[in-house]
Amino acid sequence: ASTSEVYGDPTVHPQSEEYWGNVNPVGPRGVYDEAKRFQEAITMAYHNFHGLETRIIRIFNTYGPRMRLNDGRVLPAFIGQALRGEDLTIFGDGSQTRSFCYVDDLVEGIVRLLLSDYVYPINVGNPSEITISQFAEEIIQLTGTKQSIIYKDLPVDDPKQRQPDISKAREILKWEPKINRAEGLKLTYEYFRGLSKEELFESNHYNFDKIHKEIKMAYFAHETAIIDDACQIGEGTKIWHFSHLMSNCVLGLNCNLGQNVVVSPNVILGNNVKVQNNVSIYTGVICEDDVFLGPSMVFTNVMNPRSAVNRREQYTKTTVKKGASIGANATIVCGNDIGEFAFIGAGSVVTKEVPAYALVVGNPARQIGWMSENGQRLIFDENGFAICSESNEKYELKNKKVRKLEDDK
Repeated sequence: ASTSEVYGDPTVHPQSEEYWGNVNPVGPRGVYDEAKRFQEAITMAYHNFHGLETRIIRIFNTYGPRMRLNDGRVLPAFIGQALRGEDLTIFGDGSQTRSFCYVDDLVEGIVRLLLSDYVYPINVGNPSEITISQFAEEIIQLTGTKQSIIYKDLPVDDPKQRQPDISKAREILKWEPKINRAEGLKLTYEYFRGLSKEELFESNHYNFDKIHKEIKMAYFAHETAIIDDACQIGEGTKIWHFSHLMSNCVLGLNCNLGQNVVVSPNVILGNNVKVQNNVSIYTGVICEDDVFLGPSMVFTNVMNPRSAVNRREQYTKTTVKKGASIGANATIVCGNDIGEFAFIGAGSVVTKEVPAYALVVGNPARQIGWMSENGQRLIFDENGFAICSESNEKYELKNKKVRKLEDDK
């Protein structure tokens, strides 16, 4: 993970990946800026010399819930001052600009880059630019406070402009930010507003006792399980006999992995994912929350495997969406997403995308009906409505798509 700081105090605006930057190597910001530039250089050297698979992402200003209130960045600083009734502090005359990207958009960009084959640096950020003075006014309006704005000297080498050129991200990753600043700030403010008085007035964000408590291993792994470096495992997750989690995979909260399960590098499992015995989840697979993977079901990761041909750069992304269930011994051919709450019958071979709530069986899999979120068969009447026999929730079938009617029971 690199940073927009590799551009230093830029003389080119907006900043594209081809711009080499304007960094003072002996200035107060030089250690961080040059460290990131060296990190990019050594990463590319390892890729070129050793053939190591690498990615380089230049992250621009990012914000969202769970930021540390006193980490020195402008957004938590402004919101913290507003909530404490303090005046907002601007360093410089406020004409310097920043571009703020909401964390959910950033994560989407990172995942897309990881699943791509692009090895060169790429900017990920929001190109919507704003001056710091304008940003301070937005925070005051958001919080409904009436603080004044005070000005102090601009730190040495502090960048005057920050705006990413995301042309490459749009072209190569098919990515651009979706959440505008007004929406993102509202979500972030709600988080900060929920902090306790103690947290709000905490002066030192390096509270290592608190950090260690938060990251303390709160999952269970059987002694025969193998967990490689850099895995992220959520609290309450259980990993049973002879399972293997490979580097950089991500498991959410309260997952359950049965015996002899393999989770490959960069796989992402959401919260409460249940994986039964003898399942291998290959690179490129993303399972959203509440997914069920039955025993010995199979994901493929390339369309035409050959032992003598290395196709690691051709792995195809497959997403299993929230609440979907895949039965025992089923096969999901790569690149075919499984819709929310879909139900894949045991032994099915899925060769095309499956709609949300669809029930499919057979080889090749064909749709034979619809299922509720509780896993009950839905029988629609002549008007296109059905009621789940277990939950009494009402569903509508319209234009070959099913949706749950939230307000009808």
